[in-house]
Amino acid sequence: MAAPKTTVISGDTTQAIPQTTSAGDAPADTYDPLERVSSVNADKAAAAAADYLTVNAVEPVGSIPATPLTGNRTEVTTGRDQTGTAVTMVHNYDTGITVAPKAYAASTAYAKGDYVMPAAVPGKVFECTTAGTSHTAAPSWATPAVGATLAEGAGTCVWTRRV
Repeated sequence: MAAPKTTVISGDTTQAIPQTTSAGDAPADTYDPLERVSSVNADKAAAAAADYLTVNAVEPVGSIPATPLTGNRTEVTTGRDQTGTAVTMVHNYDTGITVAPKAYAASTAYAKGDYVMPAAVPGKVFECTTAGTSHTAAPSWATPAVGATLAEGAGTCVWTRRV
């Protein structure tokens, strides 16, 4: 099976001129990611008179509802640091934050800006926003929303979920 044709926008796209578009690839003609368009019959005679080699016409037919960012779209990968040691990296597609968090440990001193990924909630990353020492038992990582804070109870650290 042949590979499908792909529309490649070339030249100055700020001008109000048609772009070369492969057949069936009409939605590429809209710049609004929330706009839904459909092909319509183009005025080929007018396009030819204007020296356009190809013509494609679309019209808006509706909109795509905006999807609220949840902060839950993450990817966890393993990479290597400068010494070749394997490290876990977490990227949040909604916030754009990528971190290499440490595993959470009880009774441990944490500085403001430290990141942890508790084993109880894999893929969820918390930033220490108030430095201190973690409690002797891990807090309930009840997976708060991204941006929500979580106090450690008897520990002195305050955590904010980032990923």
